[in-house]
Amino acid sequence: MLDSSHYAMLEAKEKVLRYMACQKYLGKNYGAVMLLAGFPGAGKTSIAVSIAKAMGIPCVKISLAGVSDALFLRGTQTVFNHAKPGRIVDVLVHGKSFCPLILLDEIDKMGSSIEHGCPENVLLDILYSDRSKFVDNYLGFPLDLSNVIFVATANSLEPL
Repeated sequence: MLDSSHYAMLEAKEKVLRYMACQKYLGKNYGAVMLLAGFPGAGKTSIAVSIAKAMGIPCVKISLAGVSDALFLRGTQTVFNHAKPGRIVDVLVHGKSFCPLILLDEIDKMGSSIEHGCPENVLLDILYSDRSKFVDNYLGFPLDLSNVIFVATANSLEPL
């Protein structure tokens, strides 16, 4: 699938295939976290889409460029007017799957806000901690994200 959709990029394709082979060997088909870094237009997003197609799962994109509100990812509590779930729950609903590939696009361009919480901390909570216990403020109960494949893209590793 990668060879038919991407010319050259041998090193990137080899690393993706090696990682996926290791996951399959270990018996873990889902729950991966990958970071694709490179200059704009290198094909990071299209590699993620190709991975999802090869695995037969939906690929849903979340653009993080300029996001400076933690509620964007975690949602608002139902006691507030215009309450809504966070973007993570939203993509699970729109992707119609609890096992999608979620593309976290431009993770290096996220902002932060003192008054609205830090979205980087929410993202760290989702990706690093026990993903079976993610609680969206709107839902109010733990949601299992352990079967979700997260692929993040970045132009530069320095901000991370």
